[in-house]
Amino acid sequence: MSQEQIVRALGVTAEAMGQQLSPAGLLMMADDLAPYGVETVLAALTKVRRECRRLSLADVIERIQIADGRPKSDEAWANALAALDESETVVWTKEASQAFEVARPLLEINDKTGARMAFRDAYERLCERARASGEIAKWSASLGWDVERRRLVLESAVIAGRLGQDNVRGLLPPPPPSAETGKAVMALVSNNGVLTDKASTAIERESARKRIDALKLMLSDPKEGAA
Repeated sequence: MSQEQIVRALGVTAEAMGQQLSPAGLLMMADDLAPYGVETVLAALTKVRRECRRLSLADVIERIQIADGRPKSDEAWANALAALDESETVVWTKEASQAFEVARPLLEINDKTGARMAFRDAYERLCERARASGEIAKWSASLGWDVERRRLVLESAVIAGRLGQDNVRGLLPPPPPSAETGKAVMALVSNNGVLTDKASTAIERESARKRIDALKLMLSDPKEGAA
């Protein structure tokens, strides 16, 4: 039934664009598009009708691929190259990560052209397989040691809708202590008899240790301080 719907949609779209396609041609296009699902194909045909002068299978597939959020192979390759620098954080799809591992041995022997071609072939094959099975694009982060670059890359990924704020929060170091926290530290180390080596009784020393331990915990994990 889904193929029949796609055939009808292709015929109507072709007619609206001033084309006449043979029944055999429509069936062949429908066979290639059926794995993407009826709703996805219909949405792509709407874009083709608005953006193109003629209906072609390549134009329909291109719009399907753009709609699922996966970058084209050249864009994915340019982004993945940053993974060669251990200081850099890279946010990429599962397919890009897997394809880069195919290309990495060629990069290690400085065959950049061969690496790019190997990446492209693997990436396009993996994306095609994922789309055919209806998998949505899954983004993840490969973390570099440069904390500031990590922050910038992850924040950009959140803005682009590729990573969720909750996921990113656990990948970033805690923020520096606030002014209020600094005041609390100063209070503990002031001459108010709080420091363990200045506390006059065992009870005061034990109380001081507990307060300092609690403050250290708050500084190492801001969530604890907010609890």
